[in-house]
Amino acid sequence: MGAQLSAQSLGSGDRMTRVPAILILLVGATAFFFWLTRSGAGAEGTERVFRFGQEWSFVGRSSDPEPTLIIVRVETLPRIGEVIHISVRGVRIRNSHAAEGYVDTLPHLPFSPAALQRSVTRLVADSVTLPDFKPGYEEWRRAQGGAFTVSVREALDLAEQAVK
Repeated sequence: MGAQLSAQSLGSGDRMTRVPAILILLVGATAFFFWLTRSGAGAEGTERVFRFGQEWSFVGRSSDPEPTLIIVRVETLPRIGEVIHISVRGVRIRNSHAAEGYVDTLPHLPFSPAALQRSVTRLVADSVTLPDFKPGYEEWRRAQGGAFTVSVREALDLAEQAVK
């Protein structure tokens, strides 16, 4: 009798076989969407692969409307692990020592991969001409420097505070 009630409430017996298929499709689509958002395949949390020569846009400050960064070097060091060296452009860092009162590029900044993962928004180009970052990089090596673990945006604020 229960089967007859179900068939009557749904209409024909033919529709009854479609309902489970539709439910399976909806449940499957929902599960797939949930997996995408949790696995990082969506915009947020995507595990990006950083390579030498790439240019990325990143979340800047209000004074930096379209900032980008270039991956100038990727290396692994025994003391601190993987370091991704970047050069930043399209920014406006106040600097009283600069003729205009600000600089629009920072040639060398070392970052942890996790900090860059949190900072970048999209890949702009896969291969660009590198800026001259070597003097800053060599000074960093001599000083046995570390790597930023804050976002690029926060590092720009720190750089600006340091040159005030």
